[in-house]
Amino acid sequence: MSIAIVGVSFNLPDATDFDMLSKIILDGIDVSKDCTTSAEQNRILKFYELQGIKEFDPEFFGYSDLEIINMDPQHRQLLYLTWKALDEYGFIGDNQEKIKGFGVFTAVSQSDYFIKNILLNKKKVTYSTYINNIPDTAATKIAYKFDLRGESINITTACSSGLVALKKAFDALVNNQISGAIVGGSKIITDSERGYEYIEGSIFSVTGKCSPFDIESNGIIPGNGSVVLILKRLEDAIDNRDKILGVIHNIHSNNDGNLKVSFTAPSIQGQQNVIKGAYEKSLISISDIDFIETHGTGTAIGDAIEIRSLFNAFKEANKEIYIGSVKANFGHLDTASGLLGILKALVIIKHQTIPRQANFSITNPLLDIEKTNLRVSKNSFKSQVRNVGVNSFGVGGTNVHAILGKYEYSNELRLESITNDKFIFPISYRVDENYVSKILLFLPKLGEDERISAIRMLLFEKVIHSNIKWFSYTLKTGVIKEISEECIKCINIESIREDSDILKCVEKIHIPCEELKVKELWYDIKSSDIRNDVLSGDIYSLIGQYVNKTAEQVREIYLTDINIDSFLLIELISSLKKNYNINVDISDFTRKIKVSELLHLDNECIEEEKNKYMEYKQIDLEVKTILNSEIEKEKKEFKIGIFFRDFEKNTGISISPSDYMISGLSLSDYLQQRSNAILSSKEKNFIYLTPYDELKENLFVIHPAGGTVYGYKKIFSEKFYRYNIILIMFPFDKYNELKYYSLSSLASYYLEMIRMVNGNKKYNLCGYSFGGNVGYEICRQLTEGKSIVNTLIMIDSYPMEAYYTESVNTISEEAVNIMIKELDFNNLLEFEGIESLENVWKLNHMMLKQHYEDSVISIDNTCLLVCREKENINILNSLHIKDVDKSTWKKKLKSSLDIFMIQGNHYSIFSNNKHASDLGITVNQYLIEHL
Repeated sequence: MSIAIVGVSFNLPDATDFDMLSKIILDGIDVSKDCTTSAEQNRILKFYELQGIKEFDPEFFGYSDLEIINMDPQHRQLLYLTWKALDEYGFIGDNQEKIKGFGVFTAVSQSDYFIKNILLNKKKVTYSTYINNIPDTAATKIAYKFDLRGESINITTACSSGLVALKKAFDALVNNQISGAIVGGSKIITDSERGYEYIEGSIFSVTGKCSPFDIESNGIIPGNGSVVLILKRLEDAIDNRDKILGVIHNIHSNNDGNLKVSFTAPSIQGQQNVIKGAYEKSLISISDIDFIETHGTGTAIGDAIEIRSLFNAFKEANKEIYIGSVKANFGHLDTASGLLGILKALVIIKHQTIPRQANFSITNPLLDIEKTNLRVSKNSFKSQVRNVGVNSFGVGGTNVHAILGKYEYSNELRLESITNDKFIFPISYRVDENYVSKILLFLPKLGEDERISAIRMLLFEKVIHSNIKWFSYTLKTGVIKEISEECIKCINIESIREDSDILKCVEKIHIPCEELKVKELWYDIKSSDIRNDVLSGDIYSLIGQYVNKTAEQVREIYLTDINIDSFLLIELISSLKKNYNINVDISDFTRKIKVSELLHLDNECIEEEKNKYMEYKQIDLEVKTILNSEIEKEKKEFKIGIFFRDFEKNTGISISPSDYMISGLSLSDYLQQRSNAILSSKEKNFIYLTPYDELKENLFVIHPAGGTVYGYKKIFSEKFYRYNIILIMFPFDKYNELKYYSLSSLASYYLEMIRMVNGNKKYNLCGYSFGGNVGYEICRQLTEGKSIVNTLIMIDSYPMEAYYTESVNTISEEAVNIMIKELDFNNLLEFEGIESLENVWKLNHMMLKQHYEDSVISIDNTCLLVCREKENINILNSLHIKDVDKSTWKKKLKSSLDIFMIQGNHYSIFSNNKHASDLGITVNQYLIEHL
């Protein structure tokens, strides 16, 4: 069943009617404005100015001035816009009895006005003020004022609230629970003219410009606006001859669950699933979609994930599909953003035009959009647009996709069938009853659309109000211009009503509303009252509000125990800096520092921990210097032994020099690893990066050619752990035994230990370069034994064809020297350790050159991450590695291969902290979505 949109009203910056809205959207205009100069730090001086939010007509809606001044303006706007839509589209008056079966579905969040305006002006808040500002009452206010008796619900799913409300209305109509629906969303920031606060690492734009898909995209700008839609079942709308602006064919919603990096992060799989779900039960297919209005926040990661999910969903459409985001025009309307997307879709359908995307010039290369069938338009152009898809995704993972279509009228009203071109119009005006009946409107002075609407008004006895722009007079003053009696010609309306042919091809008139008697009812924010939203209490109370602990409990916890979402962590860090002069950053929350130590205003304890870390780094360097020296092996061991005996005297920590050297880890990481109680004596080369949890799945990460796994520490961050991460290091103590192994034998050796740890769980493997090749061979052996492999992630691994050769049986010293220089240049020597550079690295490369398998295997989920930057050609040549396209791995798989591009080159993905972090996010995202 399809649902018709039979009425709309909205209040947006610089747009209160369809003509204004259409110009902004089709011309790609950003309506943001510059703020006046502000002395406040970290504020971006851009905002979206919304008119009329301070004014209201209390008498008309049956309120007192006192009630309205204490009411959330978001509620006020929805009341006004609901009346406006019902009035303009003919549902008030004689038809009011017919709307009692309507339901109301709103999308309103916490009142900004209540927090910033009311609480600053009132010492005590009455219960009536409270209920007039909580989101819960937004829908029920409308139901009460207009006597609507269907279900009334306010939806709060963050940014997707508007489209979730639309889906609730859609479902209720399809299930015949209501006869029609009011759907509204509103977002009003009462001090938006001050701009917005920018916090580094947040989703807000540092430049004050929202640029989805563009190379300059850097975040969102908070927007202001309100939207109301009226819905009816399509067959009912046709029977009632309602104005049908568009048709909703289907809406689907879902949630990401935990298939993502963090609570606030988006999910490719979740978005892809909601899009596909919308078309599974719709007569409209993906091939029928001509434009997609995206969620498009203008954050690089958010846009990239949405592009990926859209491509996965629409790649079978076999045509180019244009996409856009209205957030570049009006900012992010939060709960109302999805409904604004519906408005844009209506504009596109009405004008049959692909609009110019605002703030777009050059595509962000991170999106890889040129490899998809998706396109962004720099110019508006006419095109047949039958159907539009609309995305809306909420923080927390509630996703919605709506399918909107053009309604095709079977017959159009032909003006030539109406011989009279002048009519007498009844005009009503609420304020002055002396003007209840007025004549005078020249059809020849009107455009075609207005003439058709005027005729529809006559046919269906609609009331036209006094503030219509078509009129050349003003009822308030009683002045009638350019009108004379001889120009007035009457028509027998009854004769038109009896003409059934005309009645069949017209619908109700859409008429602008009368002007209300508004007054300003508003608590101002005085400049002296503006405060910085400081949370009350001392530092323990502040942190306690984030981690749900008492101040006493907070005193005893460590920074590593503050396991909260990244958005909250950024806010907490900002508050600590601003309110307590505590200079911490995100990296400090990965260190085992007690919160109580933060009370030292000069950060002595934090500095002490950092100094300890630097001391350990110095020890690593001194041990490395000894190992690199020219002295005999026995003397090296003796000097290192003395070194660590002194370390034990100073710290009380006993360390086995041989274990430390074999680990290949830094001292701090070695000590952390050693404290892990679950290390098995049978698998000394298995390093547990997380405390082992039997209830979680395992990810086995195999070492690269160097044999050590230190580099993986930079990739995986503890806050992302949803599974056990087990790093497989080369067993250096068994080198003399393993140096005769083939790659297949090494894989079998590791697989035996993996089986012991993994038990009956799914098999998930990951490896960088050489580690990816070993991972594939382990998967081959598992599938050969009829085991099911869930996931294999290969990080920049060349396929077997690149290595395999029968002519090379040694690794030249030249190749080793070139590799050492490359590792040194990228600050990776300390990660690899001395032995890995000489023996293990050579051994593993020889394994690659002697290994080839013809098998084609099936893995449930295989991911290949490929570096954007090319490898050093000198290294490839010296190692006799052929520059084979890494996608050749597809030939070794019966199942599909997911390929993602990652920033950096074969070495900088570890040496560059940003590249390493991004790589970890990508690996984690993929694994979570496929566990």
